[in-house]
Amino acid sequence: MLNFVRLAWCSGQGSSEARIKMKDTGHEAWDGEGKDMSVESRQILVKPVYALLDEAVAHYTNSPAMDFLGRSWTYKELGDQVSRAAAGFRHLGVRKGVRVGLCLPNTPYFVVCYYAILKAGGTVVNYNPLYVERELKNQILDSGTSIMVTLDLKQIYPKVAAMLDETSLDRIVVCSMTDILPKLKGMMYSVLKRSELADIPEDLRHVSFGRLLGSGTRFREEVCNPTQDIAVLQYTGGTTGVPKGAVLTHANLTANVDQLRSIIPADAVSKGGMVCALPLFHVFAMTAAMNLGIHLGCELILLPRFELKQVMKTIGRKRPRATRCQQSPRLQR
Repeated sequence: MLNFVRLAWCSGQGSSEARIKMKDTGHEAWDGEGKDMSVESRQILVKPVYALLDEAVAHYTNSPAMDFLGRSWTYKELGDQVSRAAAGFRHLGVRKGVRVGLCLPNTPYFVVCYYAILKAGGTVVNYNPLYVERELKNQILDSGTSIMVTLDLKQIYPKVAAMLDETSLDRIVVCSMTDILPKLKGMMYSVLKRSELADIPEDLRHVSFGRLLGSGTRFREEVCNPTQDIAVLQYTGGTTGVPKGAVLTHANLTANVDQLRSIIPADAVSKGGMVCALPLFHVFAMTAAMNLGIHLGCELILLPRFELKQVMKTIGRKRPRATRCQQSPRLQR
């Protein structure tokens, strides 16, 4: 039995006329006792999640969209990769109802494949790359994941590859770590860190990210119903029981983005840079850093793991663009 929990995206689930009441200051909608303090109301943003990126590509075409350890991509380049990856996923059979896993740290691959899977009509299933095989197996079987996207690192790939013969997983999209690094860093990594790279079989069950992008950009898009179509299966941490997949529709996620945007003072909205140090496979960073950052036209400054020295060094390197950094309370201590 699938351990899924469907979350209502608003009090009027299924309605395209959902509204949220906000004060004109944009900071609070009610007081501590639950009394309605609203003075105006407006419609919540309800659209496909990938529309956030499409709009950003149109409005911020030549602005920086991503930075990864010194290498950058513009919104035009990001949009092109997402369209090509979406066509590639369609070629692999991704349609409505098909679950595609992302077992990735914070890298450009996560951003590209996340929006590409959604654009192809599929559902994203987020996986913690630190999971052991048992945890991967349980989540793959529970979610029905059939395709997994991961890196060619020995720390991650062998665990995922073992699932090909034990679960519903039948295809792995393998992403090259060296291909997303700045040229000099990539060359040094391939030589000095060669022992950390996994040997990838050349068979029909493995597809390189480069090959995924080779299907062009044209494909027939499926009509998305934001309030009904599942965008993400986000698994709980399992601290109080068996992890459960929370069912998040496109409307769930775009409503979250709109709510966050509504509490940002107008004079504080700028493209700037969003430091993504928290893992994007977690729902908080996925929403408050990646989706919101794309909606605002920010540059996503991607860090593969949280290391305080690296975070501070990156903020210094990207100053003054690094204007936002979503954090958990523990990291602020």
